[in-house]
Amino acid sequence: KSAKALESIPYFIGYGASGIVSDGSFANMLSAIDNLSATRKESDSVVPSEIVINHGYNDYGRDSEVFKNELRRALARLNEKYPGTPIYYVIPFAQRMAAEIREVCSSDGQFENVRIIETADYNMTYANDGIHPNAAGHSEAAKNIAEYIKAARLETKKYDDYIIYRKSLQNTNHKLLSEKSLNIAYYG
Repeated sequence: KSAKALESIPYFIGYGASGIVSDGSFANMLSAIDNLSATRKESDSVVPSEIVINHGYNDYGRDSEVFKNELRRALARLNEKYPGTPIYYVIPFAQRMAAEIREVCSSDGQFENVRIIETADYNMTYANDGIHPNAAGHSEAAKNIAEYIKAARLETKKYDDYIIYRKSLQNTNHKLLSEKSLNIAYYG
C-alpha cells in the first residue's frame, strides 16, 4: 500500500523470518542484497530510486554488537551497489533492536543517505500471532510510511531545485540582491 500511495513500483527482496543477522528461510539481509535465492543472483538491471528496509524484529535476542556490525556491512553494501540512493529504515513496529538501528544509521555521518522512520506512535493492530500486522495494521503502517517518504521527497526536491537553479548559495543570494527575484528560494 505504501508503494501505491507513492506511485512507485515495488520490488520486494525479503524472506520469511530473515533479518540483519538471522538467516530465516533463506538468507540474512547482506546476502539478500545480491542473491534472490541460493542459486540465483539478484539482477543488476533493477536500480531502485529509493530503498525501504524493515528488518530487526527477527534479530531480537541477538548480540547487540554483532547486529550493529552486520547492519553496517549491509548498509555499506547497499551504498556500494546503489550509490546516492535514499534509504529509509523503518524501525520495527515492536521497537525491537530500535536503539541499535538508530545508533548505526546516525553514526558519524557514515550513512548520510539513510533516514530513520520512527514507528513507536503508529496505532498498530496485529493478527492473532501478535507479531504480524493485520489488515488495519498494514494500512496504518502504509499510510505513515508513505507520508514520511513523501515529505522527505519534497525536502530533497527543494534542495535539488536549489542546485539546479543556482549551483551555490552565493549565486542565489547575488540573484536575489541584484534582480530582486528568483524562480525558487530555499533557505534552511
